Amino acid sequence: MKEQFISEEIKPVAEGLDFSLSAPGEPALPMKFRWRDEVIEIAELLSKEKVTGPCTHGSGERYVQKHCYDIRTKNGRRMRIYFDRTHASKRNPKKRWWLFSIVTDDASV
Repeated sequence: MKEQFISEEIKPVAEGLDFSLSAPGEPALPMKFRWRDEVIEIAELLSKEKVTGPCTHGSGERYVQKHCYDIRTKNGRRMRIYFDRTHASKRNPKKRWWLFSIVTDDASV
């Protein structure tokens, strides 16, 4: 397997949000999203995890910074996407979903 780093914003398609896969406090997974000029549909959630970090005010508590998802798309691609809770721009607070990487078989590269 080969992982290609992307790190580009994706835009969820509103009618594609799935709240059933989310625990309380988690974002709704966008079952459809826009990346570049393409609408991508999720066929399967392979795994999910949370990335935590220390409180920025010194309390010693840890907070969820990212919700990460390993997915398979309807056209068979495997991607890693994440929801960033901490680094949304003040100018663009909706800029929170990102395509981290695309994973491919070595033979298909």
